[in-house]
Amino acid sequence: MGAALSIMLVRLLLYVAGVQWVYLDNALLLVIFAALIPITIYGIWPRTKELSLVDDLKNALQLAIPYSVLVVVLLFVYYQFIDREYFSFMQEGILQRSINENTAQNVDELRAQVSNFFSLRNFSLIVLLILLVLSFFYAFLFAALKRLFLRRF
Repeated sequence: MGAALSIMLVRLLLYVAGVQWVYLDNALLLVIFAALIPITIYGIWPRTKELSLVDDLKNALQLAIPYSVLVVVLLFVYYQFIDREYFSFMQEGILQRSINENTAQNVDELRAQVSNFFSLRNFSLIVLLILLVLSFFYAFLFAALKRLFLRRF
């Protein structure tokens, strides 16, 4: 699970260094999602004996699912205890865009909707769901590709 720790360590170092690029958190999520690919491939990498499709899926998911859970826990801890202003800052930006688009709606009602939807809890659950779906997709995809192209070394 060194990948998860490394990604979050880089994010923490960037935060401490004061680097607040507008799309830094989006880039971080992209790296987190992309790291699932080599993790899954490593899980099904051909070993000395030929394994079944189910065994390959199991091996890949044994690495990808703990990675996914660890990343979400680290993201939650990071945004809950270190970068606490991130979600309030993002909520204000979303609120301002919503006010500009929907002038007829009550501002307090709009603020409640934005804070209910764009919260740390929802963010964590959505990231976890995406990571789990990608884990299953990548495990099946790479196990199937292994069956097609790497019959035996």
